[in-house]
Amino acid sequence: QKDITEKNAKKNKYHIKWIAHPVGTITVPGLGKTCAGKTVSGKTAWKTYENGKGKGIYVDVKTGCNFRGATPRYVTEVAGSSHHWTVTGTSEVYSPTATGFRMYLFDKSGIKPSEANKRAWSVQWIAAASEPDRDKKN
Repeated sequence: QKDITEKNAKKNKYHIKWIAHPVGTITVPGLGKTCAGKTVSGKTAWKTYENGKGKGIYVDVKTGCNFRGATPRYVTEVAGSSHHWTVTGTSEVYSPTATGFRMYLFDKSGIKPSEANKRAWSVQWIAAASEPDRDKKN
């Protein structure tokens, strides 16, 4: 977009927020557990979203994290070699569980699972859940 310039970014106070986490699980006693990972670029199990009329795909992500019945909060994004910035849904999590979630992507021009993999799209995530307070009485 032509109106997005460094000058306008400063004027409008645009900013970037980011977070980093190594692949795998980190447990902080008394606070909780975090886990991060990604699907394999170019080999993600994308499926056609039938109600998307050829413009949507989805993937069921199995995180490999086990939050022992607690459903963590997920932060997600889609990485790739091209066109991943044109889709919507990259940060939307559906059906979260202790071991995974579903993500739907929509592209107004249309997208097929084979195209997403050809473009090396992958899902990256960070999950976090606090430890239940073991001393708390209900």
